[in-house]
Amino acid sequence: MVDVKAGAHGSATAQRFGAVLFQAASAAELAVRGEAAAADDAKCALELVTGRAKASAKVRVRPTLADARRTAGLTAIEISNDDMPFLVDSVMGEIQARGLTVHRVAHPIFKTKRTGDGTLTAILDEADQNWADGHQESFILVHVDAMSTEESTSLARTLEDILAEVRVAVTDWRQMRDVVRTAILDLKSETTADATGQRPETIAFLQWLEDGNFTFLGIRRYAPLSDDNPGQFRTVEGSGLGLLRDPSVHELVLPGHTEVPRGSHSVPDALLTLNKGSLVSRIHRRADVDSVTLTPMDARGVPTGRLSIIGLFTSRAYVQSVKAIPVLRHKVEMTLQRSRYPAASHAGKALVNVMETFPRDELFQIGDRELSEWATGILDLELRPRVRLFARRDQFDRFVAVLIYAPRDKWTSSLRERIGALLGNAYGGRVTDFHPFFPEGPLVRVQFTLTRTSAGALEPDVAALEHEITALLRTWDDRLAESMADGAATLHDLKPRYAGAFSAGYAETFAPSRALEDIARIERLSDREPVVIDFYRDATMPPNRVHAAIYRYGEPIRLSERVPILENLGFSVIDERSFSVTPQSTDGPKCVTLHDMVLETADGAALDLDAHDARLEAAFLAVFGGAADNDAFNRLVIAAGADWREAAIMRAYSSYLRQLNSPFGLRYLADTLNRHAGVARDYLELFHVRFDPDRPFASASARSAAEAPVRARIDGALGQVQSLDEDRILRQILNLIVSTLRTNFFQRRADGTP
Repeated sequence: MVDVKAGAHGSATAQRFGAVLFQAASAAELAVRGEAAAADDAKCALELVTGRAKASAKVRVRPTLADARRTAGLTAIEISNDDMPFLVDSVMGEIQARGLTVHRVAHPIFKTKRTGDGTLTAILDEADQNWADGHQESFILVHVDAMSTEESTSLARTLEDILAEVRVAVTDWRQMRDVVRTAILDLKSETTADATGQRPETIAFLQWLEDGNFTFLGIRRYAPLSDDNPGQFRTVEGSGLGLLRDPSVHELVLPGHTEVPRGSHSVPDALLTLNKGSLVSRIHRRADVDSVTLTPMDARGVPTGRLSIIGLFTSRAYVQSVKAIPVLRHKVEMTLQRSRYPAASHAGKALVNVMETFPRDELFQIGDRELSEWATGILDLELRPRVRLFARRDQFDRFVAVLIYAPRDKWTSSLRERIGALLGNAYGGRVTDFHPFFPEGPLVRVQFTLTRTSAGALEPDVAALEHEITALLRTWDDRLAESMADGAATLHDLKPRYAGAFSAGYAETFAPSRALEDIARIERLSDREPVVIDFYRDATMPPNRVHAAIYRYGEPIRLSERVPILENLGFSVIDERSFSVTPQSTDGPKCVTLHDMVLETADGAALDLDAHDARLEAAFLAVFGGAADNDAFNRLVIAAGADWREAAIMRAYSSYLRQLNSPFGLRYLADTLNRHAGVARDYLELFHVRFDPDRPFASASARSAAEAPVRARIDGALGQVQSLDEDRILRQILNLIVSTLRTNFFQRRADGTP
């Protein structure tokens, strides 16, 4: 016992109360908190308990002292209250809803002695002989990350409101149960009409609710508005209990209204109606309240009143067999009758299993006929797995419940978000809740709840929605397989080889259409052709940019090997990504490294890729394979429209000039030819006219005649050269070409290749 009088302000009293406060804490947790910080927690807690008035909750949110692991303090949430159900879970529900990180929770229950005016005199623990005399009190201490003053004030006010709701619901609990029991007795008295035969099942359901399967949070009675409006109701003053004590709180929302019009309600012509209410419970657990509406009728079938009950089904309601729950067992029986499956048959048992695993909240609300359609449709999915959508609009047009069945191996969070957006647009609302469920088999079931945000009845085409969802579910690999199946016979035969061969990073970057081109190039790889390159351009690229895709079996090609070759072809490398592709082979997966590089022309000029593509690819491979030097002469491939062997002609003549003691270096000679690319092109043309055997001339005079226009162009261009050094270089190279008597440049191998 902590004697408050003996030491209301002394540390000894606080220490004794600390033992009560931290009785459930481990030694390790207390060590982390530290002696000074724990003592401060106990002192502050005792102050709050001492200053609390009877039958009220006191909430304080304050900064704490730092513990042994932190240099800065946390925020302490302290609540002193009479002990009652739902305190901790209601408080923690708000803390979690705000996304606060919880570091520790303490919740001691103790008995108090107070004077008549509420002054605290002593705190006793469970050792007291009269423990259950109704004087137990609760203290909740929660440590969360440090909060600002504004955040702390907001949280304290909200927790005060929540605790007031808890107190009202707990205080009125017995009265609410008495109201339900009275309603059961009235139904049993057979003073009400029962043309539809609903009375026995309604009585059984109300008794089932009252038998610990429902947490009662509010009750209100309604009377007919007038004889002329038998379907309209007004609130019976003073009939509200629990959360419905407040006349401004409405449990249902009518179509076209943001709240139920005061004094009137419209309900279906049914003795018992189950719905989700428009309130979100902050008591016990965060969920839309369950609404149970009882509408007795007189002998003429005219409603005599209405009883509205709101609350939450308890955990027992979600684990019991549907055959044991009134109303639900009736729905199961009606569904079996409509299906015409014998209950003992395989199909009958499977249909019952569908309803046993059906979302329980939805099972309470859905109508008999709609349930029959859904259940038989779901049963069919066992034989024909595919995308299916089932949708039900709330009778008050507040929300839409949607069940979607889809391949479980393709389901992702990203896909769920895209499907949620699709449903929101189709039904004029937004997704406010979703629950995935993974039954046996290849499908996943996801239950979406969409809160309606736009007025008007939207009835989207379910088949069209299923088609759109199927399209969303199609993976990149699916689209690639379809493209290969629709392509040439060779691609169709390669489907097994490339199934799952492309990495996720590749799929995020490139379309399947690009993969088809990559597959064609990968298939060219061999011992004779170990590297393949492709220059291509995206439709959105500016004309001075291109991609270069390089493929090789095995290890990646180092940047230091790739980049200089491309730079000497006249490009700047501005981006690079590498991917692995693992096609299957007879020896198992074989890794191909794909380097995709974004290039920009060094001078910023537009590039006619169609004109240069093949020559660029051949030049890169020749340099990479060691058949050609890697230097600035290769820029003639673009500048002069040369192939890599023609660039080698200019390199050879320039090297010969160096042997003749030319004062100019090879780099300067190459730059000169590139600056006068038109002249270089004519030099190559002159070389071909003079020596190419594929250009046969009838006589030497005919060959000379063919040289004349080329020489004329060259002479004209040389007359325009401004630099004396460049003029000297160009004329020396021309002299070498003219002085050449023969060449082995046009010799070919046995296979016909140069």
